[in-house]
Amino acid sequence: MTLALWYLSGPRLNPFGVLALIPVFYYAFSHRVHRWFPFGLLICLLVDYSAGTMFLFSSVFLLSNALNNFYGLFENEGNGFNIKKFNLFLIIMSILMLAYAVFNVSHFWSFLVGIIWLYLWLLVSYLPIVALFKWVQNDR
Repeated sequence: MTLALWYLSGPRLNPFGVLALIPVFYYAFSHRVHRWFPFGLLICLLVDYSAGTMFLFSSVFLLSNALNNFYGLFENEGNGFNIKKFNLFLIIMSILMLAYAVFNVSHFWSFLVGIIWLYLWLLVSYLPIVALFKWVQNDR
């Protein structure tokens, strides 16, 4: 499903396949899957390729992974949706996108509105996608 979310990108609802970050976060930090790190990094590199950024989403993934390994910021506390932890992940992504916008974009304000829209869209899209993952997981 992660590859499908990246591949089925659209300009409004899934710009450059960014919805693929939801399963990357979920399976890397909330519901850990063995050997998910290389696949998550590959997906982040593909999102970077689609977005035209050099290493933005991959650096978010690597920074989040390092913070989790050193400080345990994204450790799973229960069986919930972990929306607060995904929000922290999105804040890290938004800060790095803002730094990218300051140094590389001539239309700063329109890019800032795009960052806010992307943040809110991912936050809203997280719950139904994770609910689908949990429903499929419990179906076994």
